[in-house]
Amino acid sequence: MWRYITPGDQSDVSAAPVIQDRLLLGSDVYGGSFFALDRFTGQQLWRVRTNGIGPNQPPIVRGQVAYVGANDNQVYAVDVLTGHVRWRTDTGASVAAFALCGDLILANNTELRALELDSGKEVGALFVAQDEFLWSDFGSENRRAFVVGNRAVYGLRCS
Repeated sequence: MWRYITPGDQSDVSAAPVIQDRLLLGSDVYGGSFFALDRFTGQQLWRVRTNGIGPNQPPIVRGQVAYVGANDNQVYAVDVLTGHVRWRTDTGASVAAFALCGDLILANNTELRALELDSGKEVGALFVAQDEFLWSDFGSENRRAFVVGNRAVYGLRCS
């Protein structure tokens, strides 16, 4: 059907893309970005550059907003159709995994940061400056999320 080659001389699009209507959303770890393609033509519609290494996971979409956590310490909210950055929040460390949970986005940067979906404002943090650290992706459904640390598995309720 088509072939898309990421721009630049470094890229690593290794996570499976996400389909959202006409869009194919992906992340480019070493290319330091995340992007949307027209899934029928392969044409790039937008690309958001991060400040360094990009995200490990593709964006997660809710409504008209795509959310992504990247290895540049940032969590981003972008307009899914245009790629316009609505907000971005510094979590203090590389975001290894992220998930939507209720009205929050959870970011695993070995600690856990909870941000408001609408504003990116941090509303909570767990495992800060402790000997527990998180290392897994999240499992999430509706208002519950699950994550694995070096000492236990945690179930979280998101309000």
